[in-house]
Amino acid sequence: MYLNGFDMLRNGASHDQSWAKWNMQQFHKSMQFVICQCMVSKEAWPINAKQKSAAGYMCSRCSRDKCVPKKFSDANAMIPTPVPIELQGLTQTEEMLIARALPIMRIYIKPGRQRGYSGHCINLPQNLNELALVLPRCPKHLSIIVVRVKDRDNTFKDVNVRRQKVHNALLWLLQNNSHYKDVTINQHALDCLPINGVPTDIMTIESDNNVVLDEVASPDFGPSVSDENDQVYNKSSEMSSFMPTNEQQ
Repeated sequence: MYLNGFDMLRNGASHDQSWAKWNMQQFHKSMQFVICQCMVSKEAWPINAKQKSAAGYMCSRCSRDKCVPKKFSDANAMIPTPVPIELQGLTQTEEMLIARALPIMRIYIKPGRQRGYSGHCINLPQNLNELALVLPRCPKHLSIIVVRVKDRDNTFKDVNVRRQKVHNALLWLLQNNSHYKDVTINQHALDCLPINGVPTDIMTIESDNNVVLDEVASPDFGPSVSDENDQVYNKSSEMSSFMPTNEQQ
């Protein structure tokens, strides 16, 4: 009986038949979702059910949370504010220049401009006895070593520094971030930064090793986890730690 409906000479085109139109209407109806934003976590979810309360939508996760304040609420400092223009687009080196404390990172550079990370990423609270009080830092004091290949045009956008960008970001932090209220601007260090380029006093090593082109690069499966010679550097000072954050209630 179902296959008889595909007789176009007798019943017409399938998309013009009543049973096909009804099924298409049901399909489009099932795809009609309403985007509702949770009034607690501010996350938006597509739902096809009506709101239970006229006061606003609350997702099931926040509804089950009976803590005061709720875990993902603004009262628990969990709603990020828009990133100000002064802090947008900072390179990794520029962030390090204005950071009061530095994280410890282990990055593997791979062919094709890839980055390989080994192990888990865990943020732990640190008991920092000392934070930088004078910023920006001097580039030579950063834990950065640039490896250049001889006789090649080496460009490093990750270590590029813009003096005015660093200055604007630092001024914004001094005016808006309570953790920077006691920080003093090092005008001499700021004036020594390039207008737009790679600082000349960053530690640099020249290598004779040829760069493997993407066309001939073999598949990479990430860093080996069983290499006995690959040891994690654990001799960090209290200055080389994580940035302080607001404590969660």
